[in-house]
Amino acid sequence: HSELSLLRQSGDIDVYVDCGREKAIEYARSIQDEVDWDYKHLHIRMFPDTEVEMHYRPEVFLNLCKNKKLQKWFEEPKVQEQIFCKQDEFVAPSVGFNTFYILLHIYRHFLYEGVGMRQLMDYFFVLRNNEVDEPMRHRAYKTIASFGLARFASGLMWIMKDIFGMPENLLLCASDEKEGRYILSE
Repeated sequence: HSELSLLRQSGDIDVYVDCGREKAIEYARSIQDEVDWDYKHLHIRMFPDTEVEMHYRPEVFLNLCKNKKLQKWFEEPKVQEQIFCKQDEFVAPSVGFNTFYILLHIYRHFLYEGVGMRQLMDYFFVLRNNEVDEPMRHRAYKTIASFGLARFASGLMWIMKDIFGMPENLLLCASDEKEGRYILSE
């Protein structure tokens, strides 16, 4: 499966800054004239052919109650400890955090923007990571279910298993073919 990772083509670059909206906008204005921003991120023109999104909120729900719960969850100290891990000179999301976060990101794309196979492939590689052990899968699924995403997760697990060939022992939960086929059809 390592050959598959070489086929991955980025759509954009997402960076998270833990500085709040105002400081992020101030920084963007220091390097470009106009700043296009919304509730969770802004756009920085760094490369002519690749979009860069600077997130000051990791992710959002458009449902106000779910979003309030999600933003509160992101601020929890135990979650803050998981969000970042230093790898060489890069700071990246931890595998445990990404196990939940990438699914959430795919869900939002599914509902509002469209989801592509590259995002599904990203999740395949997150789940295949050697650090994603049984307790981590259980914690991630518990978080996913607490945000009402259990059915969506079961559909993604069918895609992971039946389309990408992931072994069952690496899935977060039981797979659901009907949900998976619905996700693929959309």
